Amino acid sequence: VAVTDAVRAELSKVARVDLAGARAVHPPAASGGLGSDQVLILVTGDVTPLGSGYALSARLVAAGSGRVLGVVEEKAADTTVLVPVVQRLSERLRGDLQRSLQPLKPPR
Repeated sequence: VAVTDAVRAELSKVARVDLAGARAVHPPAASGGLGSDQVLILVTGDVTPLGSGYALSARLVAAGSGRVLGVVEEKAADTTVLVPVVQRLSERLRGDLQRSLQPLKPPR
């Protein structure tokens, strides 16, 4: 939950973004009707333990088509560096989100 909160906080800095409530969605389901006037992009991600460290990944997925718009991955050697790694991942994801929003418009 802490990773989710950190990513949400960073993405909330994007001017044209209103964050919807968090819920579990599998990316292929995105093309099955989740696209609407309100939801343009889904953010999905994983935190995978790797020995004493972690692999973190986040994806931007177009809600209407399920097309992956961006992928960001980072590794944390251990829990002592997890916070700065999550911050770096979130900042990179925010940049990808800003670029992804430029060509997207709500379906009519």
